[in-house]
Amino acid sequence: MGERSSGGPGGVGAGEGLHFDPQRLWQIVRRRRFYLILPVLVIGAILGAGVSTITPVYTSSVRILLEDRSTGTDMDKVMTQEARRVRDLENLVMVRETLMSQELLVRIIRNLRLREDPVLLEQARLLQQEKLPDQTVSLVAERLLVQRLRRKMYVGGQGGNLFILSLIHISEPTRPY
Repeated sequence: MGERSSGGPGGVGAGEGLHFDPQRLWQIVRRRRFYLILPVLVIGAILGAGVSTITPVYTSSVRILLEDRSTGTDMDKVMTQEARRVRDLENLVMVRETLMSQELLVRIIRNLRLREDPVLLEQARLLQQEKLPDQTVSLVAERLLVQRLRRKMYVGGQGGNLFILSLIHISEPTRPY
């Protein structure tokens, strides 16, 4: 190894105190690696043992509410439930027909100005030229939009007067087709 200068504590001379030597630091770390690794391993072992012995305390409780429904016979209950189910289905059919109606969808399309999309107009123009030469491009675009909206709309019932209206797979809010 090289000689140390005896200019100060630790062999650092007057002009050498501010100089950082990464090679010397690496030599120190290599020589004392066990003193550096050993505390990490001991602390890791202690933490591992502590974590494995401490188990989480989990409690769960359940309340079961029992109702006495002794009024009426089972047949009355079944008839009432069936009548409610039929009424809910009729309501669902009515709401679905209303929401999927051509008139409502055309009003939505016009209010949102969805017919003004250049991509849609180009598709409508091509369809009009190929298959529907007697109809206007605007009408073909409107029919395309109605058809696409109907395919992507879902109307479901939740019982009673609760309904779900969902538009499926819409990537952009301004292009629901």
